[in-house]
Amino acid sequence: MKFPRNIVVLTGTVDPSVGKQHVVLSNRLERLKQYLVNIRALIMKSDFDCIVFCENTNYDYNYSELEMLAQDQCKKLEILSFMGSNDIIEVKGKSYGECEILNYAVNNSVYLQENNCTFYKLTGRIYVENINKILAETSHDTVFIRWDIRKKEVDTRFFKVQRGFYRENLYRLLDRIDEGAHLSIEEVYFNSLKGNPHIHSFKSYPVIRGICASLGKPYDLGLFKLTYRKLQLRAGLLDLRRCS
Repeated sequence: MKFPRNIVVLTGTVDPSVGKQHVVLSNRLERLKQYLVNIRALIMKSDFDCIVFCENTNYDYNYSELEMLAQDQCKKLEILSFMGSNDIIEVKGKSYGECEILNYAVNNSVYLQENNCTFYKLTGRIYVENINKILAETSHDTVFIRWDIRKKEVDTRFFKVQRGFYRENLYRLLDRIDEGAHLSIEEVYFNSLKGNPHIHSFKSYPVIRGICASLGKPYDLGLFKLTYRKLQLRAGLLDLRRCS
């Protein structure tokens, strides 16, 4: 099989009530609609060759229309749906579910079976406005940035990683995640990746649009904060290699 060059793994939780997840945006039909809109946008507007949508509530939906649309655009769309570890997610939080989704995708996607393949991870209901610019200028295999210089966290909404690097460094972190103990996926990833010389930073700051399900608020930073983050990125302040 010839593997696609630009792959994105879109993570999703269509029906959070299944795992008793506490989020403001909990309506499964509204959430599904936002996932579908985002998948369509990635097919029609982005330069991704392959979109893998992986969701953890085993929600029954016919994606054939989007699959045909992807085929018409000479792209691949793969749908992965499974039942997550709901009892654990209820205790340890949605971060555990997010990490479990990624592990499942790495284990089960037909497009992620070669250790040297790379993929971008994107939280399912958000879109990166400057995605094509980032794809064009990102040549490194593993790319992460900090969430904020004031926090010891990785921005896990959007990153790029080599499958082999993921298996060796991030796959095993699932059991460390526990939001009740202040060990979110952002914090656990930071503690594992800080100072790693093999990690690179984006050249352009990802301009993210969408709604945060936990808070029900837009991700839009506004002009001032967005400009500030861009300056931080340019100065290397969001580079994990500089953290200790």
